[in-house]
Amino acid sequence: MFSQQAIQEFISPNGSLPPIPSNMTIAQFFLDYQHPNRPARPETVPWLIDNDTGRCYYLEEIRTRTYALANIMKARWNIGNSDCVAFFTPNHVELPITAWAAHRLGAIAAAANPAFSVDELLYQLNTTKAKLLVVHHSIFAIGLEAAKLAGLSEDRVVVIPGGDEPAPGGFQTLDELAKESSCLYPEPLFDESFLAEDEAKTKIAFYNFSSGTTGKSKAVAISHYMVIATVVMCATHFQIGNPGVPQRFQPGDVAMNTLPLFHVWGMFYNLLFQLYCGSSVVVVSKFSFTGMLQSIVKYKINNLFIVPPIAIMLCQRPETMKFDLSSLRTILSSASPLSLERFKQLSALLPQAAILQGYGSTEAGIIGMETNGEKTGISAGILVPGIVARVQRADGTYAGFNEPGELIIKTHSMASGYSNNEEAFKETFVNGWMRTGDEVTINENLEIFVVDRVKEMLKVRGFQVAPTEMEAHLAEHPFVSEACVVGIPHEFHGELPFALIIPEKKTAALIAKYPEEEAKLKDLLAKHVADHKIAYKAISGGIEFVDSIPKAGAGKLLRRVARENAKKLLAEKVEQMSAAKPVTA
Repeated sequence: MFSQQAIQEFISPNGSLPPIPSNMTIAQFFLDYQHPNRPARPETVPWLIDNDTGRCYYLEEIRTRTYALANIMKARWNIGNSDCVAFFTPNHVELPITAWAAHRLGAIAAAANPAFSVDELLYQLNTTKAKLLVVHHSIFAIGLEAAKLAGLSEDRVVVIPGGDEPAPGGFQTLDELAKESSCLYPEPLFDESFLAEDEAKTKIAFYNFSSGTTGKSKAVAISHYMVIATVVMCATHFQIGNPGVPQRFQPGDVAMNTLPLFHVWGMFYNLLFQLYCGSSVVVVSKFSFTGMLQSIVKYKINNLFIVPPIAIMLCQRPETMKFDLSSLRTILSSASPLSLERFKQLSALLPQAAILQGYGSTEAGIIGMETNGEKTGISAGILVPGIVARVQRADGTYAGFNEPGELIIKTHSMASGYSNNEEAFKETFVNGWMRTGDEVTINENLEIFVVDRVKEMLKVRGFQVAPTEMEAHLAEHPFVSEACVVGIPHEFHGELPFALIIPEKKTAALIAKYPEEEAKLKDLLAKHVADHKIAYKAISGGIEFVDSIPKAGAGKLLRRVARENAKKLLAEKVEQMSAAKPVTA
C-alpha cells in the first residue's frame, strides 16, 4: 500500500498532485485564476476580516487596491522586477494586499519581525537591499531609524496607521497612496502578463529569514512556484475539492490568523491556504489569549492555527471555560511538537474539534501534516503529496522504516536557496535534495517522528536561534573567554537558550574569591544579550560558569554532550534547592 522503494525512499500515501501552474505569480494565482481543484467561494464570503474593526475585504476591493498600490509604487519609486519591498508591522490586512501589489510588479516582499530592534531590522533591510519600507505606526520610530541607517530616504517610508490616526508629519499612509493612485493613474502603468512556462520556479516572491547552521539569519529566497505548490500540496493532502470526501476545510469557513505573517506558517498556511479553501481569514494584529477567545466567539471561528504555547494556555488558563468555543472544528498546531499529553487534554477540552499537527520549514514549506486528528504517538504528521523523503544514517547510508537518521527531502515546495549566501546554500541543498537538519524516524504509515536535531539550531517559541550567533555575541564581553549555547527543553517555549561560559582569568579569580559576585556577573552577561537581541534570543534558560566545554579533537564543540551537561547542572541545582528548603510540620 505504501511506497518504500529499493533505494529507501518514502512517498506520501495521499495521492498524486494535480497540475501546479508554473507561469504565474502568487497574486495572479490567488486573485485572477481559479485552479480546477480549488473550491468556489461564494461572492458573499469575505476574504479578509480586520479583527480590530470588523471590516470585511472582498475580492474586487482587494484586486482594485493591489493595482492602485502597484501603480503608485511604479510611478513614484520605479519599483519593478526583483526590487524588494520590506514590511515592519504586526499582522495587518495591508501586509498581504501590499505584497500582492509588489508581486504584480515583479518585486519581492520581505516581512520582518515587529519585535526587532533597530540593528536587527537594519540587518534585514541591508540583506534584502530593500527599496521601500512599509512600517506600522506603533513601531514607526524603530522603522524610521533603521531605514535611515540603511540609506532609504524618508519618502521611501510608508505608514500603516492606527485606525483613523494620521501618519507622522511628512509621511503618507498606504490608504492615502492608494486613493492618490486611483485618481492619477486609472489605468495600469505596468505590463502584467503571465510568466513564461516554469519561470515561476525561479522568480522570487518572498524573502523569509531563517537561521542556518551558523551565524546570523539567512534570507531564504522563496519563489512564486514554491508558495503555489505548497498550497496545492496541502489541498491535495486534505483532498480539498473532492466531492466524495468529507471536507475538513470548506468555503464559508472562518479562520483566525493568530500566527505571524512574517513567518511561513502564518503567511502560507494560516492565510494563503485558508484563502484557497474559501475561508474568511480574521487577521489579528496583536495576540492576547483573552482577545483570541473573544474573537472565536465573535466571528464563530472554525479553523484555529496555533503553536504549542497557545495549546498550553487553552488547557491551563481558567478563562477558557468562560467562552463558548463550540464553533471550532479544526485546530492545527505547528512550529514545535505538541506532546501526546497536551493533545489528550486539548481533545478532552474541545471534543468537537480535530487537533492536528503540521511539520515543515522555511526552506521546504510543508513536509508532514496530520489529517484525521487521531494520535497514538508524538507524530509530526504524514508525508504530504509531492514529497520524496529519505532518512540518512550518520554513515551516509539510508535507513528503512522506524530507523533513525537525518530527514532528506525532495519537494515541489523547495526554496530557491539563500540570497547572497552560496556557502549556506551548499550546506543545506545538495543535488536537488534538502537536508532538514532533523533526526527522524518514519513508520509504515508514513508518519514522521522527530527524534532530535542534527543541525545545531535551537527552536525557541517556534523561531530558529543559531547558537553560534549567541556565542559570538557573548564572546565579545570582556568577562567571557569562551561560550557554548545549547537548548534545554521547556514545555511552553519548546527550548530555552542556556549558556555554558568559561570566564576569562581575572573574572574566574574574582568568582573564586567572592562567590557572592557570581549571580551579578551572570545578570550582566544576560543583559549583554538582552540589550542587543530580540526577546526570544535571550539567555532565558540560564548561565553557568564552567572550567571547560566539551570538544572533539579538532576543536569542534560537542553540543549534544554540552546539552546533557547543562541538564545535569540544572538537575543538581533543583536538588540543592529542594534539600535547602526547611521541613515544615
